[in-house]
Amino acid sequence: MRGAAALYVGLGVLQRALNLLLLPFVTRSMSVEEYGMTSLLVAGAALLNIVLSLAAEPTVVSASVRAPTDPAELTLLRAARRVLLFGAPAAGVALAAICWAAEQPVFGVPAHLWSIEIVAMGLAVFAQTYALPRLRVQLRLKAFAVVSLATIGATIVGKLVLVVMVPLGALGWVLADLGAGAAAIFAAVIVLRNDRLGRGPLDFSRFFRLSIPLIPHLGSLWIIGSIRLPLVEATQSLQDVGLFAAAASAGSLPMILALEVNRASSVEYAHDRFPAPSPRSGAAMSLQLSFAVLLVVGLCA
Repeated sequence: MRGAAALYVGLGVLQRALNLLLLPFVTRSMSVEEYGMTSLLVAGAALLNIVLSLAAEPTVVSASVRAPTDPAELTLLRAARRVLLFGAPAAGVALAAICWAAEQPVFGVPAHLWSIEIVAMGLAVFAQTYALPRLRVQLRLKAFAVVSLATIGATIVGKLVLVVMVPLGALGWVLADLGAGAAAIFAAVIVLRNDRLGRGPLDFSRFFRLSIPLIPHLGSLWIIGSIRLPLVEATQSLQDVGLFAAAASAGSLPMILALEVNRASSVEYAHDRFPAPSPRSGAAMSLQLSFAVLLVVGLCA
């Protein structure tokens, strides 16, 4: 469990911490105002991901764990696959079209940049919320790495080319996100082309009942980690937002690590049955506790 968890956490942290890793390159190619814009786009993208994905990852994990012994879970997974593969990108395109037509800046960021970012997030949803959780449950480590590295590689190449080498600023940033979203959904579809869900009914009603109530929970995490940037923009200039975001980025790594450790442990909890905890979930709990202690000690040092 620990070896697989280390892979999941490592790739997850790398994927989510790319903005921090690219910061030294990006700040040399953008003005402070442009970096403020991209920081607001990153914060908005995190919220868009929660909404477009319907916070479905726990539902996908739980159903994937139970599907081998409970055929009813296959109807839920078929519905999840259909919604996240087709519904999320379609919803992203529709929302982007409305934003583009409105031509109204949001948090000081032009509407056309938000439109491109919304489409990019809609494309990325299937890989992040369905494919990677399914592969994690199935312990398909190589396939998990392929989908993760496809997204990471496309993000790095896109931002180095469009932001650093061809300095397009915030426009280059969102175009790179669009390319990464396209790479993510393409890799996920290819890797899961033989995903054996079979033909049968799709339980959309149950999927929505289980997923949508989790949106406020993930929204609260977004408030803790990201709402500060829109609040700064509401009272300060984009230059101030950029300076604040650059300083705050370094402090975001512990939160990213904690979230990825929890995500990697979720499969172990989904396997649990009463009486709990089982040896399997107990191992996950010990991993989380050990990490929490190290994190607290590190922050206090």
